[in-house]
Amino acid sequence: GNYTKLFYQMVWHNFKYDWKDYGLLLFCGVIVSAFSFAGLGIYQMMAKAHRAENFLLGEGLGRILLNAMLPMAFVLVFYMKKWTQNYSVFVTLGIRKKALYTIIGIEIAVAFLCSLIAGGLLGNMIMFLFRKVIFSMLAKGIVLSKVTWLTYVKGTLVVLAVYIIALMATRGIGS
Repeated sequence: GNYTKLFYQMVWHNFKYDWKDYGLLLFCGVIVSAFSFAGLGIYQMMAKAHRAENFLLGEGLGRILLNAMLPMAFVLVFYMKKWTQNYSVFVTLGIRKKALYTIIGIEIAVAFLCSLIAGGLLGNMIMFLFRKVIFSMLAKGIVLSKVTWLTYVKGTLVVLAVYIIALMATRGIGS
């Protein structure tokens, strides 16, 4: 659309006003990403010490990973509810739905990318500490496997799935 500079200033002002809510979304995204990367990385490190069927049945690391992701879905639903309430003013002023969806898409995409980057860094720190603790406790009694790029692909897919599920849960909000 052809919107004025004042319109974009209002959108920015509204975003800054809701920064705490967006910060909560970012925080939860980072935690989910960190647990995804760390959980999958630790799982891969300990490949010789566990059975795959236990992980798939929801025991151990798989259960922890699932429990860490549930809050993200709820926070995204909360954020979308707040978002639709605050942006209803723009709808009243005549914003096109395409512009509205573009704005929310940019906000969610930035949150996703920031979550992946910060969560990846935090997840790597957790894996590093895990490796140090295991080696200090067990010395040379255990062999840990290397973490490969596949762990990061799986972690990214897990975080993407959490975002998609949360967005599907928010579908009816604001319509």
